[in-house]
Amino acid sequence: MRTYTPPTQKPYDDWHNAPDARGVQVEASHPEYIPTPRQLPVIEETKKALEQLEKAGKYPYNSDVNKIVCAALGVDMTDPIINPSKDYNVQHGIMGADIYYARRYLDTQKRVTENRDTIKAFDLLAGMEIGQIKINGKQAKACAIKEVSKYGANISFTLGSKKYEAHFDSLVALIGSVKAAGNPIFANKTEEDNLT
Repeated sequence: MRTYTPPTQKPYDDWHNAPDARGVQVEASHPEYIPTPRQLPVIEETKKALEQLEKAGKYPYNSDVNKIVCAALGVDMTDPIINPSKDYNVQHGIMGADIYYARRYLDTQKRVTENRDTIKAFDLLAGMEIGQIKINGKQAKACAIKEVSKYGANISFTLGSKKYEAHFDSLVALIGSVKAAGNPIFANKTEEDNLT
């Protein structure tokens, strides 16, 4: 059984003050975040818990994820050092905060992987003219990709007579917005066919 090491500072500070590969201070939800050795077991066990719940067809409620991770890391949730409920407004105290940030890290890494796959599958390029797109339930026109990377896409579009710019963190969401507008530009491509 693995053991859990609590952070030496508040979890927020522990997960927000780590440098990325460039030495810049970033938080766990930043794509370039590098987990500390203390955080790695929490991330690994959180990932396993999420996979276990998904495989069982269950929604990953915090309480279920926390229970699985705590068991795997040998954490007693009644320990006041781990769960000082007066100091933390997070389910399961310090451990719950650690799991929360581990989930944010995992969500970001998943999105970055999906974005890389989507760029390749749909041949997305800066300067690509997309045409119609659905933005906040409204039909926009003249959409073009200004920048695209593993971090998402910056687009420009026209809504009525005004020009706008927007950022999509998720390129899967961008493709969905194009298809929702009835735009056939990606009609011969599907996520299932291209993202395997």
